[in-house]
Amino acid sequence: MSLETYTYYPDVSVQEREHVFEQRTVLRQLESILSIHKLSRLGNHIDALREVAKLPFLPLDPREPDTSVDVFENLSPHVQACIPDLSERNWPRDLHERVA
Repeated sequence: MSLETYTYYPDVSVQEREHVFEQRTVLRQLESILSIHKLSRLGNHIDALREVAKLPFLPLDPREPDTSVDVFENLSPHVQACIPDLSERNWPRDLHERVA
């Protein structure tokens, strides 16, 4: 069944529907990370950083006030695993060290 199928069938339980919506959110987050990864691999590091700053689920914009909650704890394990690995492999070393 596709994600959209759950939206249109009323006999799907609330738990199943919530799970599908959570998975849809994770998928969108991973797609965003993948697009940033592609920019970085192409050497467009400035554009990649601009896109990172725009991510609503990962508030890393230096212009925003610090958040008291650790945002990484609220992300799915899949997204948590991608962030450090991608930045370490694809960003220039000095940039990765500043962000890490």
